[in-house]
Amino acid sequence: MATAAILIIGNEILSGKTQDSHVQWIAKKLLPQGIDIGHVRIIQDEQNDIIRHVNDLRSIYNYVFTTGGIGATHDDITIQSIAMAFHRDLIEHQKLKTLVNEYRLFNPHDYYGVYERMAFIPCGDDVGLIENGDEFFPSFYIDNVFVLAGMPDIMKLMMDRVALMIPSYDPILSYSLDFKVNENHLARDLENLQNRYADLKIGSYPYQKDHFGTIITIQGLEKNNFKKACQELEHLFQNYS
Repeated sequence: MATAAILIIGNEILSGKTQDSHVQWIAKKLLPQGIDIGHVRIIQDEQNDIIRHVNDLRSIYNYVFTTGGIGATHDDITIQSIAMAFHRDLIEHQKLKTLVNEYRLFNPHDYYGVYERMAFIPCGDDVGLIENGDEFFPSFYIDNVFVLAGMPDIMKLMMDRVALMIPSYDPILSYSLDFKVNENHLARDLENLQNRYADLKIGSYPYQKDHFGTIITIQGLEKNNFKKACQELEHLFQNYS
């Protein structure tokens, strides 16, 4: 199993103007490949913040995924900030330059050449492009950091490509049951279950609709008696049915 962190960059997320959907999609891609997400951070579009958090997370986790700030406007500072985090210069990438020029042919309103800045990425042998089909927005990875777009549709295309680029580990399995009782009634049983299977993650998520209920999840690797724990949860479920 490998570990990952997600760094969401964007003032619009922190202000509540935009709702994050990145974590769910990235997790959906990583967990079946055996990559456990251990941390999610949301930070503002500020250079020192980006540098500090990227360096912190990449030293702890096998993979870091950033989203946001790779466009052409004044507040899109992720690329240069990550270059600074790695002490790298930005260089013009020939393929990106070609894509920029092709894009401008169909978008003549780019009077000031603002898209030209999108042809630059950090230098280094550990840097490569993350392409995404016919979309204009390619991005890059550097060492163990993958730099993704903030626009959800484009980010999803990039993450689909990244999932093919990174190795797979033992898959992280997940199982859930919907108990129609308040989670307080389950507390002692769940504590005992967690103590018996310390290597698994057992979660309790209460809700209230026309009744009180609790979603119980088990997540982990098969080698840690995942199936056995699920069978015990099913037995517990029958006791409350």
